[in-house]
Amino acid sequence: DKFRDLGRERYAAGCPTHRASLGPAATFTANLGSMVETVRNTLASEFPDDELVYLNVQRAFDGARLCENSDSPSGTLATPVRFQQHPNGSFEQTMNGWDKLDLQDAAETCTSYFQTCQESLHPNAAGHAVLGQCLAAASTATKALVDCSRNSSSGAISTSQSGATLP
Repeated sequence: DKFRDLGRERYAAGCPTHRASLGPAATFTANLGSMVETVRNTLASEFPDDELVYLNVQRAFDGARLCENSDSPSGTLATPVRFQQHPNGSFEQTMNGWDKLDLQDAAETCTSYFQTCQESLHPNAAGHAVLGQCLAAASTATKALVDCSRNSSSGAISTSQSGATLP
C-alpha cells in the first residue's frame, strides 16, 4: 500500500513511479549522446570538406527535467509520464482509486501497446523552444562542437563552441 501511494503521488506529479528508473534513463541519454558524437566524428573524417556540427543538448534541460523539482511537472521542459489503461482510451491523469489489478492491467497494456505509454523524455512546447535556441546557435557555428546548456537557476540558455574550426 505504501508503494501504491508513492506511485500515485509520483504519477500525479508527472514523474516515473519509481526513482530507480531515473538513473538508467540518464545513462541511456549519455550513451546516446556519445554515439551521436562518434557518428559525427566518423562522418567528418569521411567528408572533410563538409561542415558537420555536433550539437550537444545533454544539459539543455538542466533544472527543468521531470522530477528534478518538488513542483514537477510545473515548469518542466518535457511531457509528464502518462499512460492509457486501454489502447483506445484517453491518457489517465490520476491513479486514485486504483487497486493492484488496475495497475497490473495498465502495465500489461503498456507492454502490449507501447503507444499507450507516453514517455517523459519528449520535449513539450517550452522544451522545443529551448531546442530551437540550441539549433539556432548550431546553424551559425564556426566550430565543430556546440554545447547548449541551461542555467538551472535562471533558465537562461547559453551555448559554447569548441573543437576544430570548420572549413
